[in-house]
Amino acid sequence: MKTILREAPYSLVFKDLVIAKFRSRNAIGWSNNYSNENSVGALVQIEPSTMAVPERGSSTDSVRIQIDWTELTGDETGGASILSYNLEWDVDGTQT
Repeated sequence: MKTILREAPYSLVFKDLVIAKFRSRNAIGWSNNYSNENSVGALVQIEPSTMAVPERGSSTDSVRIQIDWTELTGDETGGASILSYNLEWDVDGTQT
């Protein structure tokens, strides 16, 4: 399990349920009471996991390249839907 915001006063862990309540402050001081807790809460989310190495697909030939990869699922997504993938390639092996 990945811990997020490890600095005091936080100790949040991936997939922890966070329920919040609030109070306000002005120049005179703090309100006497907190609000009610939010009824749904929110799960702690993080960045997605590193993807597996992409593979050359079987339809690769002299005029096209097929690249296959494994879609991130479950906890690999960091608790949020994957919105897009970014593919980068190196034509001549120089990593430029």
